[in-house]
Amino acid sequence: KEVDVTLETRGDGPGEFRCVIFRTDREYGKEPLTMPNEMEVDIQPVKIMAYPNNTYHLTINIETSDGLAAGEYWLRFERTFEKVFTSTGWIKVTAK
Repeated sequence: KEVDVTLETRGDGPGEFRCVIFRTDREYGKEPLTMPNEMEVDIQPVKIMAYPNNTYHLTINIETSDGLAAGEYWLRFERTFEKVFTSTGWIKVTAK
C-alpha cells in the first residue's frame, strides 16, 4: 500500500520538513514498538528543505508478507515543518 502525503507551504518557509513513522500498540499510542519482520514501512523522502509557495509530495510505502500475524497494527506518523507546525496521525494496517 502507498499513502501519499502533500505539503503546501503557501507563505511559510523556508524550513526543513521531516517525517517519522513507527509502530505503536494502539491508536494514539506514543511509545515505539519493534516493526514485525514481515512488515516494511518507509517514507520517501524522509526530509526536504521546503520553500514558500510550493507543493511537495511524499510517499509512505507499507509492504507486508504472508507471514504477518493476523490483526491490527498501528503506525504513528509524525510531521514537522521547522518553525511552522508539528502534527501526528495514525495509520491502521489490518492483516487477515
